[in-house]
Amino acid sequence: MIKKNLLSLIKVYINLNQTFNGCLIDNSELIDIENDINASFAKEYNVLLKGISGMEKINLSTLNSPNNEEYVKNMVAIYTSLNRLENHFIDLREAHTKISKTFRSIVKDNIEDTELLESENEES
Repeated sequence: MIKKNLLSLIKVYINLNQTFNGCLIDNSELIDIENDINASFAKEYNVLLKGISGMEKINLSTLNSPNNEEYVKNMVAIYTSLNRLENHFIDLREAHTKISKTFRSIVKDNIEDTELLESENEES
């Protein structure tokens, strides 16, 4: 479900970018993010679930060493998968920021141009 929502967000960004003739962000950045999510998100998410499941199977009340093999294996799986999943969100956040800043700049320029034209028309 999360993967589907992230891919939907990318489609929104692509459509918004097309509305502005590709001026908001280089479309290839969005395609790269989409390809990365398609290629690895499900695997990374499954590694996270396996790590969680593994931790749930450990009798935590008897765990007395951070060197316990099952503990270490599952904690490493959780940590690395969270890191990799986070990278997808970071990429999307950076794309979002670029799109938003460029959009605001375009709108601001259009408003200033409109105000300039209106003031010139009033002076004539």
